Amino acid sequence: MKDRPTDIDETVLASTLGAWGIEPVTLTHAPVGFGDHHWVAADAEGRRTFVTVADLAHKPHCGRDAAEAWTGLSRAMNTAATLESALGQAALVAPLRIDDGETLLRLTDRYAVSVFPYVDAPTGRFGQVLEPGARRILVERLAQLHSTRPPLTLRSINRGCRAAR
Repeated sequence: MKDRPTDIDETVLASTLGAWGIEPVTLTHAPVGFGDHHWVAADAEGRRTFVTVADLAHKPHCGRDAAEAWTGLSRAMNTAATLESALGQAALVAPLRIDDGETLLRLTDRYAVSVFPYVDAPTGRFGQVLEPGARRILVERLAQLHSTRPPLTLRSINRGCRAAR
């Protein structure tokens, strides 16, 4: 989402990042993406992470209400982290896990937080036509991801978020 949300307390958000061992010195709103809110957190040594705050009230592809959306989004994030472990970082950028293995924490009843490694790269846009080399890499990574058999721990999960229709 491009607009900074008015109902998210950035002090509480910064405190929540402690679950990932992140003590941000700066928390900068990042007006990128679609559907979620984003920040870049930087610690005292300058290490950065990409912070996503999902609005569970607006995730119908993850569940009918905030409680179901929490479950669906949590499953999707845990699936991505598990696949990254199996395939390696080149295949996807997955959310980081906290000590108990989870990838998603509640910020409020409405919002959930996930944290990703910071990738210093330009952002794309929907409908963007990629150059042939970039397109080939994207297709190869998608093929690798979609041809990977889900790890046993994920096969029993009914579903996470499904593609928006």
